[in-house]
Amino acid sequence: MQRKITVKGILIILLGFLVFITGGILLRGPQPFRPGPSPSPAETDTPAETPDTTKEPEPSAPAETPDSTEEPEPAVPVTGLNIEYEHVDYAPASVDNNTDFVSGWSIMTSDANVTGSEYFEGTTLQVDHPGTGIDSLTYYRDGIPIPANTDFYIYFEAYSTIDRNIRVSLMNANTWQTLTSVDYRLTGEKTGYELTYTSNGAALWNGRLEFDLGFDGSVNDPHTIQITQLRIVPSNTQNVVKVNQIGYMIKAQKRCTFPYDAGDLFDVIDVQTGKSVYAGAIKQKLDNPHTGEVNCYGDFTNVTTPGTYYIRSQIGVTSQPFVISPMPYGNLLNDALMVLSLQRCGTSLDSSWAGSFAHGICHTSEAQVYGLESVKDVSGGWHDAGDYGRYMKTGAKAVSDLLFAYMFAPHLFGDNQGPDAGNWAPDILDEARYELEWMLKMQAEDGGVYNTVMTQQFPDIIDPADDHMPLFLLLEETTSTADFAGAVALASYVYKDWDADFSKRCLEAAEKAWKYLSEHPDVINYNNPEGYSGGVYLDDEDKDCRFYAAISLWNATQKQEYLDKAKELFAEDRTYSEGLSWTNVGCYGKYLYLISPEGGETDPGFYRSLHDALLYEANQLMTFVHSSGYQTAISNYAWGSNAEIANHGIILTMAYDFSGNQEYQQAAVEQLNYLLGKNVMNKSYITGYGTDYPKSIHSRLAESHNAAMTGALVGGPDTYHEDPVTAKIPLDTPPAKNYADHPRSYSTNEISVNWNSALIHLLARLL
Repeated sequence: MQRKITVKGILIILLGFLVFITGGILLRGPQPFRPGPSPSPAETDTPAETPDTTKEPEPSAPAETPDSTEEPEPAVPVTGLNIEYEHVDYAPASVDNNTDFVSGWSIMTSDANVTGSEYFEGTTLQVDHPGTGIDSLTYYRDGIPIPANTDFYIYFEAYSTIDRNIRVSLMNANTWQTLTSVDYRLTGEKTGYELTYTSNGAALWNGRLEFDLGFDGSVNDPHTIQITQLRIVPSNTQNVVKVNQIGYMIKAQKRCTFPYDAGDLFDVIDVQTGKSVYAGAIKQKLDNPHTGEVNCYGDFTNVTTPGTYYIRSQIGVTSQPFVISPMPYGNLLNDALMVLSLQRCGTSLDSSWAGSFAHGICHTSEAQVYGLESVKDVSGGWHDAGDYGRYMKTGAKAVSDLLFAYMFAPHLFGDNQGPDAGNWAPDILDEARYELEWMLKMQAEDGGVYNTVMTQQFPDIIDPADDHMPLFLLLEETTSTADFAGAVALASYVYKDWDADFSKRCLEAAEKAWKYLSEHPDVINYNNPEGYSGGVYLDDEDKDCRFYAAISLWNATQKQEYLDKAKELFAEDRTYSEGLSWTNVGCYGKYLYLISPEGGETDPGFYRSLHDALLYEANQLMTFVHSSGYQTAISNYAWGSNAEIANHGIILTMAYDFSGNQEYQQAAVEQLNYLLGKNVMNKSYITGYGTDYPKSIHSRLAESHNAAMTGALVGGPDTYHEDPVTAKIPLDTPPAKNYADHPRSYSTNEISVNWNSALIHLLARLL
């Protein structure tokens, strides 16, 4: 069944004119799916003016928040999709402060007899016999950090069914030295008690707070003691509680992570008033070998009033400040897209939009085809990463992300920034097309696609316009050709109503690539030739790429031959339909078939198989989420671990679309939370965003211009110590801590177009 064009040419012109005069996005390309009602267009943030001199960017301010929270929209059936549930706004479950709660306080007795009942706000002790001395019964906890030169304020509420004395002591748990001790009189009326202490010596990281509740010299009868609302508030706090440093959406679940047992409860503190607005349990102590911690988490989903807050645990450790608002991420989506514009090659970057990154035209000379005497014009595209090479596999992956992000949420993308602002097309489609035009140049006459254009050696830290080394065009591959076919066929569909001629060019190129693949059924993949030191993207399996290409070509043409090939590959091995990375792109094909209006109608059995396969893939990721104190969907911190986390977040949101299971969506949110600071390094991995973020990225463009880039996702921890900086990190360092904010740490602090595209795609699916 051939799809009809839905927007006539004259309507395009009229609507385009409205876009021009209103600045909105009224005209859209094809939309194969829309998971729910179209939200009202968000206000478009005006890009900040670029300063004349280079300096570190200030963390982007969150969007202003309204005084009240809007009611969620009622559920409506999804249109244009074969989905079996009603898609509603994400609505997390109520906070459960009991399940998985285990108290970190202990009871110790010598000759006393007592029964304790712990809950996160305190304990109730049934004292049947108090023993023979005040220390015969002790309620205590160790592991309280006591920084040097710090004032401590300790507060608790307590009562006893029989009036009696107790003793409260702050001690060094390593030496049993008493730092301070006070006796109190409990009565039958619950009363608040205070204890203060000033530490003047060296820092102590294993303090003990002890309640001696044994025989006080007079009361020997059975009685009940209750101790609640215990808080330790130091004047010098340690910001070790991990949060999304930008903030949390009002309607999303909200969690923080503690790096150790930080008490039984935590408070959410309003920065403006200094008061607690919510108290919850610290739960689920998990040994985390990836971080070397025993992680716990707190859930404060019930806090929905817009504002700025921080977390303080029962024993006084705190988090960085964060906001709660309907849309806390400010310009992040726009900035992340702008990073790709700054990576443009084969053109000049004008200071009117590129600011400190402006440079002259670069890398426009023809490239020598490796092994041949011929040369070819392959100018354009994006500089891939911190170097100036351009690579098909990462480029095709990045383009796919942008196109899927646009199809999912066209309302999020305006026409107001970057080199093509004001041309009546969304900036995200402009950016994808810039790379696509280069990709089309990378196709050989026989339909095969070259994998790389680069100089023989990495250039020095120089401006791209100053890199005049000869360019080389390296090697046709089936892996690169299949990646190309999938992304370019998808582009032919997306751009159909924007530019019919360009759409036709893309489809012809994709089908030409498919012909090459059909003539070369075995995988062809090459390492860089000897003497070439540029980036290497080896992929020894092309079946996942062929699966994506087959589905994408079917989606664009409705030709049965493509669908038959996709079904053949899926039947051979379901894993060919898995993955969202430059090495594994099968999930793009799987999701594309599921969102196609014709998918379920054309082949219901295949549709159901792909539906089940998507949920299976998501459930595999959920096993990692449930076993991680940071709720991350990752098992191996390799090069580009942050991108893997973002990609897995995308898969989880895809599973949400076809299940309605909100655990998938919340898990996806946790992947974004990790990237924005809720991680063991207590660091946002996106430049310019958060309280602490990378400032010394590996980027020849940034270094040569001495400029700070905003909105770039760095690679993140790499357990394999693959650069000169991380090679000096001790080998027994937990994997998630193998990160260095250093320009020579290319394995952890480099940027890349396919990493930023994953961030863009994830954001578009969550905002």
